[in-house]
Amino acid sequence: MKATAFICEHSAEFVLVPLLIELFSAHKQDLIPLHFWKTREGSSLSKRCDPNTPIRLLAMYARRPKICAPDQDCILVKINDILFERAYYLKQNGIPTIIGVPRVSSIMNLHVGCPCSWFSLRPDRNLESDVEFGIDIKSNKCDGSLPPSIQGPLNDEELLDLFNKGTSLPSWQDAIEILRGELWDFRLDARAVYWPMGTYKPVYFVSRLFTE
Repeated sequence: MKATAFICEHSAEFVLVPLLIELFSAHKQDLIPLHFWKTREGSSLSKRCDPNTPIRLLAMYARRPKICAPDQDCILVKINDILFERAYYLKQNGIPTIIGVPRVSSIMNLHVGCPCSWFSLRPDRNLESDVEFGIDIKSNKCDGSLPPSIQGPLNDEELLDLFNKGTSLPSWQDAIEILRGELWDFRLDARAVYWPMGTYKPVYFVSRLFTE
């Protein structure tokens, strides 16, 4: 039987976003979660919200756990090739990209605080095709080795370190220009027709870097 998903990416986001915010808040870093649209978060009005401080960004793509039957011991995760393209563009601009997946095999086990797995996407110019791999729900171990472009599962310290090593952008306006480019940089790709509808849009986390 082919593994299939029982939730969508947005349902996974409802679990993943609070966990990341809680983790960073515990380390005295306040994150602003954004679902970026160029006519809203990327608008001229949004640019006027610039806090006059440097900005650091993190991109997080939610992934759906796939299963063959409820309550099984492992889940299957798929990372589509276009996510590697997106992650490469963001990496070139100093913005790290992670994926998160709730480690559950039943919709009744999906809640804030359920076990989740995190991975960093670090592709190079030799962009990947789709990658699928399994994760044991209890041990958080992957079945087999992952390609070099996928690092993880990451623990809390590794997530914090990844974010804190991201590039400090001079302003919120600079961040907007990068994110607007990320949305349309591959507009000649036939798959770009899906982007205005929000397919595979990440959640961005914004941190204001206050100086003494």
